[in-house]
This record gives sequence, C-alpha cells and structure tokens, in this order.
Amino acid sequence: MKHLMHYTSLLLILFFITSCSSDTEGLLKKLYATTPAEAEIVVDINIEKLLKDSGAKVSKEGVKDASRFIDLISEGNKALKDNLDWILSPESAVSPEAAVIFTHSGRTVTSFFLTDPEKFRTNLAAKSHAEWEKTTVGKQTLYILHLPDGNTFAVADDQAFAGRGITGDYIASLLSLSEVESFNGVDYAEKMAKSDEAVNFWGSIDGLLRDSQLGFAAKAQVKMMLGMFFNNPKYLVGSVTNDKESVTLTTYILDNNLKPSKCELAMSKIDTDRIAALDGNANFVTALAVSGDLIKQINNVASSAGGALPKQFSELIAPLDGTIAFASPALISAKSDGGITENYRLCVPTNGKQNAALSQFLQSFGTLTIDGNLLNIAKGSYGDGSLPLESVAKEFKDAWFGMAFTVENKDMPHLSSGIITAGAYDGTMALKVKLNLF
Repeated sequence: MKHLMHYTSLLLILFFITSCSSDTEGLLKKLYATTPAEAEIVVDINIEKLLKDSGAKVSKEGVKDASRFIDLISEGNKALKDNLDWILSPESAVSPEAAVIFTHSGRTVTSFFLTDPEKFRTNLAAKSHAEWEKTTVGKQTLYILHLPDGNTFAVADDQAFAGRGITGDYIASLLSLSEVESFNGVDYAEKMAKSDEAVNFWGSIDGLLRDSQLGFAAKAQVKMMLGMFFNNPKYLVGSVTNDKESVTLTTYILDNNLKPSKCELAMSKIDTDRIAALDGNANFVTALAVSGDLIKQINNVASSAGGALPKQFSELIAPLDGTIAFASPALISAKSDGGITENYRLCVPTNGKQNAALSQFLQSFGTLTIDGNLLNIAKGSYGDGSLPLESVAKEFKDAWFGMAFTVENKDMPHLSSGIITAGAYDGTMALKVKLNLF
C-alpha cells in the first residue's frame, strides 16, 4: 500500500497544470481502456474538480490561487514543490483533465494525457538529464524514458504512463486490451466514471492484501474475520471529497455481484448523550456502541474458531451494554502518546448484572465511581483540549464507532484535527475519515 500512496502523491504532482475539463467521464473511460480489468487497485482523479474544491481557480488561462493546495501536497519537501512548479508551467504539456492510477502485476502505474507529446518529451528530457528511447512494438511506436530514481515514463501518441518496471512490451499490452480485458469491462467502472466526486477508487480485497506488508498468517486472519462479518466480501470501494477546510474519505465493501456486502456485525448506534455528558473539551475522544447481541456474537465467533474466550475476559465483557466513551486532553503524535494513559475520563455502561469483575478491573486504571449501571473512571487532569465534547457527539451521530483527535502541529503542520466513524450503510458497514485542515 505504501507504493500506492507514493504514486498517488506523484500523480497529484503531475497533473496540476492549466486547462479546463470538458468531458471527464469520456476521458476516464479512455484511460480505463488501457487499465487491465485484472488490476488489483484502480484510482481515478478528476483533477480540475480537486483543484476547484480546494479553492484554486482553473480556467483556459491557467491555474491560480493553488498555493495552499501545493503546500498541502509538498509538506515542506522542496524537491516536490520544485517539480510541481514545473508541472504548473506551460512547459510541461501535461493535461489535467483526468488521470488514473492502478496496480497490476507488481507495478503501480499512473496514466494521463498530454496536450503536446513532443513538447513533453523534449522538456522532461532536459529537466531530468535523460534520453528518450524510441521503440516499436507491433504497430505501436513508443517513447521510453528511464529516470535515475528508477521511475520510467512511456509515451504512446497523446497518452503517457509513469511508474516503476514499465517496459515497451508491457505498455503495448495495455494499449491492445479489448473492452472486456480492460477496466471498462468491470461493471463498477461506469459508476466511477459518472461519479461527481474528485477521487474514486476500487480494489479487490485479495489484491489489497497481496499489496500489503502483512505476513501470511495475518492476511489469513484478516480474510477469516471479513468472512465472518460480511457476506461474500470481494471488493473495497470508495471516494474522496475535499473543500478549502477538509478532506473526507468514505469506503465500504461490495460482494462479488458488486452490491453492498451484507454486514452481519451486531452494530448499534452510539448514544451521543453519553459523550456530551463527559463535559468540557478534549483532544482525543473515542466511543463504541456495545450491545448484548454484540457480546453474544463475540463469544460465538470464538467458538466457531475452534475455542472459547478466556474465562476472565468473558466475565469482563459479559455485563457491557451501551456506549463506552473515552476522552483525554492528550495530543497524540508520531513520537508520543501525549500522556493519554495518565489523563482521561472513561464511561462504561453495563446491564447491572455481575459487575464485580469489571469494576475491580477498572479500579486499577483510575478512580472509580458508580452511578446506577454506569462505571465512571477518572485519572489525572481533564478538560483542557480543543474539541468540545458536544461537537464531537454530533459528529458521531448514527455511528457504531467513532474517534476524534487533534494533531500536534509540528508533526503535520496543515492538519488540525480528524474524525473517524464506522456505521451501518446500505446494508453494509461504511468507514468515513474526515481530516480538518488549517
């Protein structure tokens, strides 16, 4: 997956240039025509929409007011920013109308169109101090450029491809795909091409697992768990939207018929009043709706896996019933937990039956107070944060799981906070990630 993220960034660099989109759907379908139906992951991007939604102005005269978006992409990386400046100049001859990234046969490939192929080849060669190789594969004339960093560009007529491991034979095979062999032959392609979102993605779960860094045993466990809670899970799909203040990703699972994969997980809804009752402000908040049905399901899953939950653990979770809520003033960063284990408030609702084991366990984490069927735990200082609990509660409405966090600026200077939620959606479960920007 890290390779996909790398090339997503590369793609964003490549396509922010002058021009205006006229028929994004048609252009995407042309790019789909050179994208294999067997691709593990396919991402399409409406570049003009991405720019405009972020606050930039796009016209035939060029792109204006895109500095904020450029800064978000480059994140202080001077080389990245310099490359973007070149792409934004008229010298690049790269068209921003539509682009596709896909992974296939161990390669991650970016494909896009050129407004002036010869100009692109000439100026990229001069900038990279490399030479294009002209070759003919079958009846197709190709130009190949190998960069010192290991990336390769290939140009065929007005279409270009970028990635590692690209060869003339491989590009020729993409250009000769039939309708059925290309991504246009996948039913979901039509929905992606017609989408109003700036970014859409589709991936086979098997392909995503192959591309991951997980070991064999971990991959098998993931597939087993998905099979337990989803009916015939086959694909992961979703979209990304953005505006001047935020970026939001939404994703969910489809079955082999490209319908939402029925989620068998016993999901209930978060009691938002429970979060608001924690009162004050925090920097990290998380909540999970736990029902008696979910507890039964957890025990059944353990039994179907050929065993049973340890008795001590079963006694701890048996009385859980309601929304578990946790809040802390901790600022979590890549290098520190911000003291989250020392300063927090935790609310654990129960059914009021057999609470002794759970109460004793929670007492080891802080000061325990009992309010009816609620077990409340407090430790350290609390209330000094930037996220009002009432606002967080509204963000968690209708979700089964929620997490809100504030980011330490020195780690990611353009990211201020985020909200992650998971809940029922069209018979399946949808995951939503919203990142708020400075």
